[in-house]
Amino acid sequence: MTRANGRRDPDRGPHPLAPLNVLVERTLTVADLATGPLWTVSADEPAADAAATLAAREFDVAGVTAEPVTHYVTLEDLASTPHGAVRDVARPILAAECVERTLPLADLLELLAERHYVFVLDHHRVRSLVHRADLQAPAIGVVVLAYLTVIETGLRPLVLEELGDGWLEHLTPDRRAELHRLYERKRRHGAQIGYEDCLYFSDWVRLARRCPGVLRALGYDTVRRFERDTGAFTTLRNDLAHGGNILDSAGGDPSRAVERVRRIRVLAHRVWDERPVTGSLWDRYAATILVREDTGQALTGPGASDALPGATPMHVLTAWNPGSVHRPDEMNRRANEALARVLHRRGVAPTPVVGASPDGRWSEESLLVGGMRREHAVDLGRRFGQLAIFELTPTELLVVRCADARIVRRSPRRHDPRPEPPS
Repeated sequence: MTRANGRRDPDRGPHPLAPLNVLVERTLTVADLATGPLWTVSADEPAADAAATLAAREFDVAGVTAEPVTHYVTLEDLASTPHGAVRDVARPILAAECVERTLPLADLLELLAERHYVFVLDHHRVRSLVHRADLQAPAIGVVVLAYLTVIETGLRPLVLEELGDGWLEHLTPDRRAELHRLYERKRRHGAQIGYEDCLYFSDWVRLARRCPGVLRALGYDTVRRFERDTGAFTTLRNDLAHGGNILDSAGGDPSRAVERVRRIRVLAHRVWDERPVTGSLWDRYAATILVREDTGQALTGPGASDALPGATPMHVLTAWNPGSVHRPDEMNRRANEALARVLHRRGVAPTPVVGASPDGRWSEESLLVGGMRREHAVDLGRRFGQLAIFELTPTELLVVRCADARIVRRSPRRHDPRPEPPS
């Protein structure tokens, strides 16, 4: 049993935002962007000459030469004073316009959403300046690309749960054909993957548009609003992946780029706030409806038969979708046939059954066996890449985790179902 709801067990890895938040809230700082000293001009220099210098270097701001630097000029002010000197338009640097070089990147981004630039202090002296144009620094691009990857990874289980087994049908025929070619090419190179691993960021966004529940959970009241946000995200991701920066996809507009980064961080957190929890995964496993393929006998669920077709306890095993990735049905059936041959060699005759979620969105072919010890059944499940197996008793359905053979859920075989946690 790989999944009943299409979600991965989040306990199998750390929350991906945790190290990323450390990066932007602690590790990366203003010092990583303010790499050069503040450009200065002499107070006695003619304003027109200083303006020409700044324009040639594409600077909007410069300090006024002194030790320490306490004043600055802007290109706009210099250009408007053709007959004066730099000192005539110099402005004092206010404390509100300064930040420490140790200020985290996350806080800097918030400031740049409101201001075009900030002066950087080092040991209480102005040493450099960070401008919105500095957002094209490689460090910023790496962080934003990481957040976009987090969004992509987080959308995956949410989309698969809502769309169920038929999620492929929501892609265009051309995209499905391309996906299948990519999947086969990667398989030939020995990659252990599912169809999900061949999708692009744009595919997950496109599938999310078909999921009203996902959009509501992420705070979008309309598909159009979601498209407005994520359409830009897709372009930005492609730019970053091909050596661009966050200003490129914003048309060179720093204010748009800053706002886009802010929305990306917000969506990344929303996606992972909606991530599945382990408890809900096991609950959904415990709600699975099991039916014999040959007779149609229900083994669990509201219409389950009173008696099982063998001595209890019985176990339900599968080789379907190992590693919790979606594979073609023919591959899954071949894997199940391999599992059946292993069982036969061990003297166990399996009975084909189908396990499905109550709403019918997920189903997978499985094998019902009797006469096996729990630890042996769990070992086979683990060897065939499964998270858990089922154990059936005269009255209960038990969900047994393959990692440690622990019963993580139990529910009545004739369940409504509202599974209870293990005792």
